[in-house]
Amino acid sequence: MRLTRTEDVGVNFSQLMKRLIWVTMMAALATSGGWLLLHAAEKMEALPDDLTRLVRKAFPEASIVEVDREGRDGDTHYDVKLKNAPDGRSIRLEVWPHAGITDIEEDLKQDELPSPVLKALKKEFPKAAIREAEKRSELRVTYRVKVTVDGRKREVTVSPRGRILEFEKRD
Repeated sequence: MRLTRTEDVGVNFSQLMKRLIWVTMMAALATSGGWLLLHAAEKMEALPDDLTRLVRKAFPEASIVEVDREGRDGDTHYDVKLKNAPDGRSIRLEVWPHAGITDIEEDLKQDELPSPVLKALKKEFPKAAIREAEKRSELRVTYRVKVTVDGRKREVTVSPRGRILEFEKRD
């Protein structure tokens, strides 16, 4: 017996093609989803343990969502994205190995803006609607070191990157 038509084997060609397309799409999604999970895991491992402890101590209710390593050759810092557990808002940090957390950006609701900020906005832009707001805190980290050079006391201010910012004589 010879079968020549799709009806003879009980298979509809259009159903077969739909299933083939569906299986191909699922395989593609599984592969890309797996890649995304691997990529996220790879990013999570980028933050050193001591900096992870620092971030968790500063933001105990938040979870680390993403870590991007920036820079190279001793000038490396990390951009860390957190998700605040109680309200789900994003917090973004800049973390340096030798300076700690130097920049914090927190999403805010309009009613969380201080009244002087709202008044200034209304004065300058009376018809403006606030779309989104964030609070940005920049921390400047320096090291003040007291030294004695040739019997003279000095106080030296050094940046975390090793640049002498200023020095004073203290005799």
